[in-house]
Amino acid sequence: MIRRIPSSRRAGLLAGGTLLCLTATGVLVGNASVEHRVEQRVAAAAHCRMQPSGQVTASLDGTFAGLKALSGQADTVSVHATDVKRHEVALNVDATLHGVHSDGTTKGGTATVTAPYDQLTPYLAEHEGDGSRPLTVGSDGAGLALNTTTGRGLPVTVHTDLKTTGNSLTVTPTDVTVLGRDVPVTQVAAFPGSSGVADELAPKTVKLDDLPDGARVTGAHADADGLVLTVSLPSGGKGGTASGDCPS
Repeated sequence: MIRRIPSSRRAGLLAGGTLLCLTATGVLVGNASVEHRVEQRVAAAAHCRMQPSGQVTASLDGTFAGLKALSGQADTVSVHATDVKRHEVALNVDATLHGVHSDGTTKGGTATVTAPYDQLTPYLAEHEGDGSRPLTVGSDGAGLALNTTTGRGLPVTVHTDLKTTGNSLTVTPTDVTVLGRDVPVTQVAAFPGSSGVADELAPKTVKLDDLPDGARVTGAHADADGLVLTVSLPSGGKGGTASGDCPS
């Protein structure tokens, strides 16, 4: 037997359901509004600290992240910045920060710092080359590759191995491709037409002095976009610029 719900009760149920939907919608809209404001504050603080010439964006991760941020702490924040200039190279930074507090402190995080090849090429040509031979930088599909010429003008590709310490990057040439042949670096000096190249194949170490206090480089690799450093970020301090503290 089918029981009919009285019209007055149906109206009450409908009103209750409508109220519930409106409440849920209000919570979602409120969450989105708070989340947007918090993201703007985080992006402004990150822009102050990194001083990029490009844009900085931030996003809060997790369910109801904006409302959680009202308590003064966000679970996880992702930050993306473009054209962060260091040593004449414009870098792109993607960071994931954990336990970001309203006072600007965090519980640490990780970051990837990418140096695009079109930025690395002129820098290395000016600081590492002698100007007598062309030099371009790219990926050989497995690692960082330097493309140049021998003293006789023959195209040559130098394949490298990348190693890092907490605050440095070492680039070690391993093999050279010339005239279709792969030659170990140790044998390059004996290869015809290699004058001017063999002397430049010693490992080179670059000090990474512009890292935030306590940050450590944990790895490096070359991909389609550029040379990528992975960085471990410490928990704690807010940081700032030379001109003063940055906003939280």
